[in-house]
Amino acid sequence: MTIRPKSARFCQQPLLNNLTCFIVFTFITTGFTMVLTLVDLVPQEVKAGFHLYGVASFAVGLCTTVLTARAPQCVSGINALQRQ
Repeated sequence: MTIRPKSARFCQQPLLNNLTCFIVFTFITTGFTMVLTLVDLVPQEVKAGFHLYGVASFAVGLCTTVLTARAPQCVSGINALQRQ
């Protein structure tokens, strides 16, 4: 389904790649939560990494919003998959 561009159900938007990236960012969020909760004095490197992660997370969220808004043609493929 995802590799065959000739299929009627093929979606042009890279939604699966975006979902994979979102899942990776979720695991990183869990790691930051654990580190920031358990450590009393947080090193400057961790604080800087957390802020960079925040900017990157915002960018991923923005990309997710844009890709989802530009993928109305993918709805027909999703509905066909749900019926099977």
